[in-house]
Formats: sequence, structure tokens, C-alpha cells
Amino acid sequence: MRLGTHCLARALVLVSLFGCVFGSTAPAAGADDSELQPTGTCDHPPSFYSKAHYKIAAIRTISPFDYLHGVRQMMSDVLASTNLHVGDDFTATSVIGGRRKIREKLNQIADAGNLPIKVNVVIAEIKKCRADTQSPSLDVVYSTFSTWAPFVLPRTFEDQASQADDPASASGVRKKNFKLVPQAGYNATAKVFGGGRTSLGTRVGKFDVGASASSEILSMDASFSGKHTWEDGWIKTAEWRTGFSYDDAPTGTNRLKRARLTAEVFANSAPIGSSNAILRFGVSIGGGHDQSNLPADQLPSGSLSSSPIGEFKTYAGISERAGRNSFKFSYGFQLGEANRDFRVDFAKHITDAAYNARFLPSPLKPLELDARLTAGWIRNLGAIPAAERFFGGNSEQEFLMGDSWRIRAAPFIRSIPQNRLNRLAPDAPIGGENFFSANVTVGVTAWNHPLMPEEIRTNPVFAACWDRS
Repeated sequence: MRLGTHCLARALVLVSLFGCVFGSTAPAAGADDSELQPTGTCDHPPSFYSKAHYKIAAIRTISPFDYLHGVRQMMSDVLASTNLHVGDDFTATSVIGGRRKIREKLNQIADAGNLPIKVNVVIAEIKKCRADTQSPSLDVVYSTFSTWAPFVLPRTFEDQASQADDPASASGVRKKNFKLVPQAGYNATAKVFGGGRTSLGTRVGKFDVGASASSEILSMDASFSGKHTWEDGWIKTAEWRTGFSYDDAPTGTNRLKRARLTAEVFANSAPIGSSNAILRFGVSIGGGHDQSNLPADQLPSGSLSSSPIGEFKTYAGISERAGRNSFKFSYGFQLGEANRDFRVDFAKHITDAAYNARFLPSPLKPLELDARLTAGWIRNLGAIPAAERFFGGNSEQEFLMGDSWRIRAAPFIRSIPQNRLNRLAPDAPIGGENFFSANVTVGVTAWNHPLMPEEIRTNPVFAACWDRS
């Protein structure tokens, strides 16, 4: 069952309706004590402590995200903008003015990132009022809650999918050029495996390296890619990628090995017409080697156990999103040369369609439906390397390396281990020359948690702002 990973975006949209939460317009300078909350041992109105000449003993900020170093540093910087100092005479006006300056500073930081959605809640409080010290004193505390996101409805199918796969990137939180993600898992084919993926962004492109290994499998890839986006024109985004990949995995008692060096170019159109449909297309040229230890009697006529290979791939696709529904359809075509005699030895066709929908049977508890249909067939024009035949299981195999537009190139069946869907009968040849697979997934939200902390949601100042909007 899937947890509700989309609650962040929905909550931001909800909060964005209330302009007094994050608007840049400040209240009038003569605001009264209602903007300043006495708490704890401070049981008098703020004006009482101003008239009694209380001193400020401490000034600090509190944020539910203080465990993040970047947030702590940012809050330290915005606190300096208040111009309040320990030892100053306390006045409600100066503390309320500090609250406004903190919010203005947070808005400026968000505006610098050109973020259309910014939620900045700042609550000013006085605590620990002490009348028994040499000079009566109290503490000033600013409770802050800031959430920013470049909330833009994703227009492509893969962007919507990435919200669940990588919420940090989808919400705009991840800005660093370097990323390192360790990986570990278990499946019946690979057994216990481990590895990781790292990427480094530069001005000219991004380096990406990944590897996964166990006692049964070895998979690695490395690539260098770049991307360009146009504000106007029919082509919206174009990407290029060059890289190397290697896979070594069993299929029953036998093994398949594939090595490729590829150069690829992808592009997608700007939204077309009132439907906002997106067209995708790309080409890939590559070469390498396919190897296996499959005996000849387990291969059909015209198949090769091992062979060098050259390949040309191209694809076209379309996606559309309407409200909570989105779909995509892709067609991929591959020509392969297996004998180094400069002729086409096989042709492969792939069709892949997907549908995604989100329903809200109850507030903040979405139900998701994913459906996927994939089919493929190979035409033997001379020889087919064994590794180019279709092998299915619970590991997704992609038609192209690294493209964000993912096209499945083999049957995906969750209940069958990787590459174990390799023949229809014990005496049948290993690997298929055509396939059809269908998958339907229903995800129910099992647990959710409010985005806004209870102490902010129930605060009288915030509640009053909420009611007036």
C-alpha cells in the first residue's frame, strides 16, 4: 500500500488560498497587542511589561524544521534582521516589528527563487517573564513555519510519476548539484544485493554513475548528459546523453550479459492545443556485445548465443493530463546488426501504454489507480542474439538507457523473479519473440500526517487570519 506522498502539494494549494498567511503586505504600524502572545509565566498583556520596563533576556526562533542545518542557518540570518538585541527595553511595538521583518525576509528569500507558492507563518510570543531579577526580564520567541515550492502542475506523465518517486525534487527542495543514494534489497534472482547511484551536475552537463551487485547479478552504468529548454517554439525541451551500460544476470540456470555504448538525443514538444498534449520522440545509436551460455539446442533456429551487436533505436510518444487523470502511449522501433556484415539482422517493435488516476473518497486520503499495457515482437531478418529475445519478471527493462520517458521493453510480472519468465514449456526455446503483459495497481493511503504543526494551526493569531480570509 502506498503512503500519501502527494499531501505536500495539496496542502500548499490549500494554504495558498489564504493571502494573509504569506502575502507581502504588512499590517498597519499601529497594530495592537493581539499580534503578540504572552505564554507560560507571562500572564499579563504585553503592554504591562512595556510599562514596567522589562528587559529582553533572550531572543530566539523555533521552527519544526530546525533539525535541518540549512533551516537553522536561515533562521539565524532572518533573526538578525529584527534589529532586536538582548538587554534592550521590551516594547510590544519593537517585537511586533521584528515579526514583520522576519516574514519580509523569508518572503525575499522565497522571491529570489521565483517561487509562486510560499507559506511563511511567523508568530511572536513572550515567555519566562521574571520580575524577581535585578531588572525585570522576559524572553522573545518567534515561532516560524515556512514551506516553499515551485508548484507547477506537471504536464508530462513522467513528471507526475516523479512526485511519488522523488518528492524532494518534485517540490523543489533538492537544489544541490551532487547526489548520492545508496541502494539495497532482495529478490529471488539477485538474492541480497547492494549498490548506489551518484550524480554530479556541472555547467555543461550531468555525470551519473550507478552500480548494483550481488552473488548472482552485476549491473552498472555511467553517462554524461545535458538538457536545454526553450521558452518559445514548438520544441520545449531537448536532451542528449552518451553513456555505457553493462548487465550480467541469470535466467534460470543460464546467464545473459549485455554491454552497450550509446549516444542518444531526446526531445518533447510544448503543450499542443486545448488538450495540452505533449509529444515525445528520440533516437539512439549504440554498439556492444551480447553474450550467453545458452546451448544451441535451447535456442530456436536463427538465434545466436553470443554476438557483437550494433543497433539503431527510435521512438515516438504522446501524453496528456486532465485533472487527476493522465495517460501516455509510446511506440519504439529497433534495427539490429549481429554479424558485423553491415546488414539488418532483426527488427524489434515495442508498444507501451499507461494510465494513472487519483481519486479522493475522503479528504487527504487519495486512492490511486495505475494501469500498464505493454507488447513487443521481433522479426528475424537473419539472426537474433539470445540476449535480445524477451525475458520477463519483476525487474523493469527499459527500451532506452536513461531517458526520463520510460518505455518498458519486456514483460513485467511482479510474481515472477527477474528473467525467470523465459519459456512457455520445459522443452520450449528460451526467450520469446513476442509478448503481451498487463499490470493494474491500486494504491490506498494507509497513513497521513498534517503538514501544518498543531501549535501553529491552533494559534489564535493564525486562526483569526484564517477566519478573515
